[in-house]
Amino acid sequence: MSTTTISFRTDRETKEEAMRLFSELGLDMSTALNMFLRQALVDNGIPFTRVAKTLPALAHATKQKMGWGRSSRLLMS
Repeated sequence: MSTTTISFRTDRETKEEAMRLFSELGLDMSTALNMFLRQALVDNGIPFTRVAKTLPALAHATKQKMGWGRSSRLLMS
């Protein structure tokens, strides 16, 4: 199977914490993200429970942490 590259933005702290966690689990970032993508396909959706009341708060917190202004959108479906 051929591979392709996906690039996305996150803050440095999140990346470093995730890398530490995945390392403790014996995974690298690429393997962990591939696991997420494959499970999303199996579930035909996001592979964890989302609570509707918290989505606006999560979107706001993410925008603030990433330094995104009002004109940016966080896409969630």
